[in-house]
Amino acid sequence: MSNEKTRQLEIRLEPIEKGPPGIYSNFMMANHTKWDFTLHFGHFILPTTITEETKYLEAKAVARITVPITLIKGIVKALNENIATFEKTHGVIASTTED
Repeated sequence: MSNEKTRQLEIRLEPIEKGPPGIYSNFMMANHTKWDFTLHFGHFILPTTITEETKYLEAKAVARITVPITLIKGIVKALNENIATFEKTHGVIASTTED
């Protein structure tokens, strides 16, 4: 039998001003492997005109973050909690995609 004690440690994120600069993204794509999820963030500007010949819009990649499978449900939970708090204060967020 082990005499080791387990304890919980709190992880604190460094202050924003000491971290990397913030990056704006208005596009996100996700994919996964057996071991992790990768979130791809990008930014695009809608052109003033879209013609019949327009096949796609190109988003500039601004960040790519890969997280282990064990972290992804915590990310979803944190997002859901923040969305609920936001909507309680500011109203329902309009969706730009079909649910």
